[in-house]
Amino acid sequence: MQKTIDNCIYLYAALNNERTSYIERGNKVGLKIKLRELRERKGLSVNAVSKNTGIKPDQLNAFENDPSLVGLTAATSLMYFYDVNLDDVIWK
Repeated sequence: MQKTIDNCIYLYAALNNERTSYIERGNKVGLKIKLRELRERKGLSVNAVSKNTGIKPDQLNAFENDPSLVGLTAATSLMYFYDVNLDDVIWK
């Protein structure tokens, strides 16, 4: 039943072109989110993310402003840190 609800939420958001994540009971449901939103939802500063991921603060700022600059290694580190899939993030 939950999968059906999740699919309906995803379809609704996709049809309405919503570009934010929807989190219900801790489950991430197929909508895309920006890197800055991920950081802000955790209530962290760029420096805190930098210390935990090993990515320089200048790079993190650049990635938040232009996610297409993120390489696969940095993207993987960020996804493990934020506990999301690569497909959950807006990369363009």
